[in-house]
Amino acid sequence: MKTLNFNTRALIACFAVWLVFITMALIATILDANRSGTDPEIAHKIVSYLISFVPWMLITPIFYWLLQRAQEKKTLSILATSSLLFIVWSPFTILIETISYRYMRQAFDKTLLEVFLSLPLFVWVFCVLLFSAVLGACLAVLYYRRYNANRLEALRAKQTNIELELQLSEFRIQSLLSQLEPHFLFNALNSIASLVRISDKKQALSAISRLSDLLRYALEASSQKLVNFENELEFVKDYLSLQSLRFEDKLAINIIDNRAIKNQECPPFLLQTFVENAIKHGLEAQGQQMVLTIEISATAKDLSLKVANTHQPAEHSESGFGIGLTNLKARLDILYQQDIAFKTHQDAQQYQVALTLPVQG
Repeated sequence: MKTLNFNTRALIACFAVWLVFITMALIATILDANRSGTDPEIAHKIVSYLISFVPWMLITPIFYWLLQRAQEKKTLSILATSSLLFIVWSPFTILIETISYRYMRQAFDKTLLEVFLSLPLFVWVFCVLLFSAVLGACLAVLYYRRYNANRLEALRAKQTNIELELQLSEFRIQSLLSQLEPHFLFNALNSIASLVRISDKKQALSAISRLSDLLRYALEASSQKLVNFENELEFVKDYLSLQSLRFEDKLAINIIDNRAIKNQECPPFLLQTFVENAIKHGLEAQGQQMVLTIEISATAKDLSLKVANTHQPAEHSESGFGIGLTNLKARLDILYQQDIAFKTHQDAQQYQVALTLPVQG
């Protein structure tokens, strides 16, 4: 079954309320006449009440529409619109009440002007109160609709935030699963095992401690939107220490920290994703010695990162980002609610990825 829209339902409700009001007023008049012992003259009363109230019933939806238009277009204030409606509708009200009173009193021998001049004060008081009631009802419906619209907008915004939170959670899980890949853990454990076999227990214990710290940080950071950048940097240093066990002298690391203030925050696994991408596409792909350079700088408004690795140009011919960087960019776009641009630069000696984030913290 098709549902009626709000305006149609409001129109039906308006007519229904007016019909009930007319009926109740007519019944009250008839009962008063019976109690006083006078002839109720039902036919005359019905016609008189219809003359008085049917125009009000028909004009009420027009009042509502005009107030709604004034609210939407913001051409006039509600007060100004109400005053204008009162001024325009008053002459019609005078005419309607004069005709109705003339018919009710059966004063057909008098002119409309004579009937108008003889109207009692309570008729005009009643008309003003009736106009105020109609106007108040229209405004109540308008403000009710505005309240509902604002509430629905708030619910939609909340739903959008929930969806963004779910997406962030998914990216966070993907990040955790992809950052500490099984092959890396396998290689790290093999490197530690080789140290044990050659009786280099001191270095082996140090490597195990770094691996433990790395895993602990990964588990804690994966549940947070932002982490302290110092912790992220220490995490990357532990990560690179374990990678150095695997690649030995093939991996040279150069970290340049130009920050004057060190209280920034960043998404977890931010820097590590860039480092892993450089090792994967540089050192692992080529099998030759690679220099990895991490440059960090910051201002009061942003945090800038550059990760560069030496490479053979033929080995870096692929365009675009891998899965890790693609997921990271999507996660950053959602988190910062803007397009976070990755800038890449490639020459004969090195490949570089850079980005700038708004300061968090």
